Amino acid sequence: MLFRSPSTASTTRVSLLVNAGTDSLAYIVPDLTGLDGRRTAEAMREAGFRVNVVTGSTGTGAAGTVIKQQPAPGLPLGPNDALSLEVSR
Repeated sequence: MLFRSPSTASTTRVSLLVNAGTDSLAYIVPDLTGLDGRRTAEAMREAGFRVNVVTGSTGTGAAGTVIKQQPAPGLPLGPNDALSLEVSR
């Protein structure tokens, strides 16, 4: 496990970033939508990923939360690959 959000077991929803296997340097991207955008970007950068954060529209989620991501959940992401997060205003 490389990343867990939230960092404590305070809710029933937990997102994990896990390695795709011992022969691969790819990780399977978790669903990051609904998580705090700033904290998620920080954690992913600390894990070695390039993170691009853009501000999205209002009304699609609580202010400051991830409303879209690329790559999509379940797809592979390698070290130094880019992760794009759209965060609500």
